[in-house]
Amino acid sequence: QQKLRLTPTQIRKNDHRVSSKLRLKLYYRSPYAWQHCYDFLRKRVISNLEWSELGSYSRTFRYRDSKGYFTIKNIAAKDYLLLSIDLDDYRHLNAIVNRIRVLFDVDTAIAQIDQQLRSQLPSDFNYLVGLRVPGIWNSFEAGIRAILGQQVTVTQAQNLVTSMVDNLGDDLIIKDQTIRKLFPEPSQICNQSLDFLRMPQARKDTIRRFATYFATAQEPDNIDDWLTLKGIGPWTVNYVKMRASKDPDVWLAGDAGINNALKGFNGDLEIENTKPWRSYLTMQLWNQLN
Repeated sequence: QQKLRLTPTQIRKNDHRVSSKLRLKLYYRSPYAWQHCYDFLRKRVISNLEWSELGSYSRTFRYRDSKGYFTIKNIAAKDYLLLSIDLDDYRHLNAIVNRIRVLFDVDTAIAQIDQQLRSQLPSDFNYLVGLRVPGIWNSFEAGIRAILGQQVTVTQAQNLVTSMVDNLGDDLIIKDQTIRKLFPEPSQICNQSLDFLRMPQARKDTIRRFATYFATAQEPDNIDDWLTLKGIGPWTVNYVKMRASKDPDVWLAGDAGINNALKGFNGDLEIENTKPWRSYLTMQLWNQLN
């Protein structure tokens, strides 16, 4: 990944800057399968919106009128995630830190979840204890990523989202004058032709329709209401509930990865008996494909 360097003549009015840093410890309930969480996020990294290096994960974000980025890494011996956060405005710090806690599932009663799920799975199931559900910053970003991921591979979806961010996202200037990118806001997408995206026109129309809805609806985060939008179905809605709303009991019926995992399943699985932790079951089944 190439880090772009800013020269004085490149400074534009829509550039955003952060310069100060705060370090916090996010204690979690062990065990925590950090390596899997890290690998899951690293495989889906959107260049310059996110980056990973030396076991740490970083990304930019926008929260109301605050902009910044964070870096997080696991301190396994102490049962905490070390969070470094840079902001241009610290008025919303508590809400932002709480959001990051949710994204990385640090408060989840993982031992209880593991106990219930393991009791429903065969003894030869390759169960990964401490497996969390990695989050996405907000429901709009999750919706865009899910739509761009429809009927394509993880790599193809990654390329499409990267193109969206590169073309429409604002610059964020961080330490050493490095330029990163913020995820585009709805208003930056809804009136675009999206010609830079190599995908069917119908899906581009869905992206614009979704962005327009988010820019104009009174309560766009009522995710079930998205089903009224052409091009958005139950899988997209449930994926966003699982990764952005962090609903612990989402079952992605019809998901290709889950179906493939179940093909190699030895024994019967009573899905009802895995409630209210079916999002974590989803992660366990996806893990079987790695």
